[in-house]
Amino acid sequence: MKFLFNFFKNCFKKTKKQKYAYVSADNGVIGREDFPLKIERRIGQKGDIDFTVLGKFENSSEVSIIPDEPVNFSSALSDKGITITFSCLAEEIPNFRIELK
Repeated sequence: MKFLFNFFKNCFKKTKKQKYAYVSADNGVIGREDFPLKIERRIGQKGDIDFTVLGKFENSSEVSIIPDEPVNFSSALSDKGITITFSCLAEEIPNFRIELK
């Protein structure tokens, strides 16, 4: 009886939705699903393109960045949120996905 109870309990569990935003270097956010945070785009000190996910985070691992093509980038915690810096020309930045964990 307990087996059947656990079976039905697991069948009707809600699946956890992924929270993500799909970002283009030219057009900003081009798609999102349950992603409540704003994303700010600016040109960095060295001419690099920076994207900042605005919000309060404890560390930068709370967000994962998945580019469509291989590219060098870094993410760091800042006073506004998490800043993603691409170390390439603006034309070479591929579309990328930002997921909240």
